[in-house]
Amino acid sequence: MTMGYGMEEMENKELLENLEQLDANEAAALEPALMEVPGMGEVLVGGDPFAVADQLDDNQGDNILNAQGDCGLVSVANLLTLAGLDVSEDEIVVTAVGNGLCRYSTELEPDQNGGTNVYLRQALLAGYGINSTVYGDDADGKKLSLESIAQYVEAGHGVNLAVNAGYAWDEPSAIMDGGNNHSLIVTGTVRDPESGELKGLIVCDSGLVGTESGARVMSVSTLNSAYTNVSGATALITDDPIRA
Repeated sequence: MTMGYGMEEMENKELLENLEQLDANEAAALEPALMEVPGMGEVLVGGDPFAVADQLDDNQGDNILNAQGDCGLVSVANLLTLAGLDVSEDEIVVTAVGNGLCRYSTELEPDQNGGTNVYLRQALLAGYGINSTVYGDDADGKKLSLESIAQYVEAGHGVNLAVNAGYAWDEPSAIMDGGNNHSLIVTGTVRDPESGELKGLIVCDSGLVGTESGARVMSVSTLNSAYTNVSGATALITDDPIRA
């Protein structure tokens, strides 16, 4: 397959085979499991987030170009990992820099390099053969509800959220202007086992460097503060499921 922005031809046979199989089973949700989750008690967990956590990169900024503000690029690499591709942080950073799909300059501080917006992340995914749709940017205002996001996750779609890091981490210094300033992916859902009510989402958050955050539980209350009520917060959803 040829990358959409003039890159070398890549061997994506495994990805294409996975997507073909998933297309035939798009309506089949990932089977939820009843388990104990810290802070939530016994709940139904959808999406198998704890099983995939070790495969994902939950520490950004560890790349050969020393781009430390690359949460969005790591989010793309993690979505590609879920889709069955072996794409490292190094590869996705070099790819993005080489094709003008992130912020990068040798004159900037490391934590200012690697930044993206949702449309640059969408273009990166498309270059690897995965189409996606953006919801909730300021231009269209069609922000997805947490329940809609949960249903996409449970059906195997890849989900990338743009959130406010300060509210997501309960860290006032990271709130800044209150808009979206951080990118993460959603890998699981947490529901009440009796009512089915959504209690939270499980995310892989690369911004909490030095901590194990490959399967971090975020409550609905936290998500409302960090996503639902945040100006410019977006959801990037793969058009097809990427997980069996």
